[in-house]
Amino acid sequence: MSDVWVFDDPRMDRHDPGPRHPDSPTRSRAMRQALQGPEFSFHSPTTVERSVLELFHDAAYLDRLETLIGRNSRFGPTLPLVPGSVTAALSSAACAVSAMEAVCKGETTSAIALTRPAGHHAEASRPLGYCMLNNPVVAALHAVENLGIERLMVIDWDAFHGNGIQNASYHRRDICLVDFHLYPAFPGTGILSERGVDAGLGTTFNIPIPKDADDAMWISAMGELLPKVATVYRPDVILVVAGFSAHQRDNHIGHMKLTSGGFAQMMQICKAQADQWCNGRMVVTVEGGFHTTSLTESLSACGKVMAGTWNSDIPQCAPDPRLWKDVSPVLAYHAATM
Repeated sequence: MSDVWVFDDPRMDRHDPGPRHPDSPTRSRAMRQALQGPEFSFHSPTTVERSVLELFHDAAYLDRLETLIGRNSRFGPTLPLVPGSVTAALSSAACAVSAMEAVCKGETTSAIALTRPAGHHAEASRPLGYCMLNNPVVAALHAVENLGIERLMVIDWDAFHGNGIQNASYHRRDICLVDFHLYPAFPGTGILSERGVDAGLGTTFNIPIPKDADDAMWISAMGELLPKVATVYRPDVILVVAGFSAHQRDNHIGHMKLTSGGFAQMMQICKAQADQWCNGRMVVTVEGGFHTTSLTESLSACGKVMAGTWNSDIPQCAPDPRLWKDVSPVLAYHAATM
């Protein structure tokens, strides 16, 4: 059993967009409940520096956010703000950055940041979806710009494409993005041919997954592609952007059939790459997941995989051929262009 550090800040609970909004503070409580056990140690983040946020976000956008601290406002139809919302977003980013620092500095081998609000949709100069600050991007850029990491692999398995991560890494060689997501869907990015440009050409891998895909589909797609990418890229650290809204009980999506055991097996694949190439160094940030029981079960299973205390009782099964025919050409395309 290995000790997994968990970064959490109760100020994230101050973001409460209302009882009808999917991203309620009950999600934070569900995450904390998931990681109760001797294999997890909780830590408070340090304050994230403005200079670190500016590695991705425009100064004018950060100035605008600061003016909204302590106020009610609205960032479009999906993101109402209450007086504690911006403070919560800053705390969420701080958890991601602190988790990355702990791993890169050798304080722990693996860490989980309980990031809420989530971040992978946020762009440099605007929020998107439920995201204000792009927690995984800020952590990744901090690693390669300030912490001496030369090659960082981001694995994003949230049901929706991580457009903000792709925007940040698309021109770069030091960040490789592998993104598994429902397509076509919000936010409209993440098509097969988006593979990076200039120095980043060939370091973006988008894997569109058809609706109704089950555990076997996701696991087989990830197991087929991820080891090949890691063998070529040879990352120093792996950052898993773990969204759980593709769970079969999560009505926020309603098009996927993953189970908590399926997420655990996906984490096993990620951990195997971290063990092989990164001396086990892995950071996890949390994205979607709006059915709180499913979120608790799935994150708990993933955390136990990281700690080495989870045992699979899920039988191996072949993916539905009707769905596999949509994914296999994607994997063949990437295999031919690596």
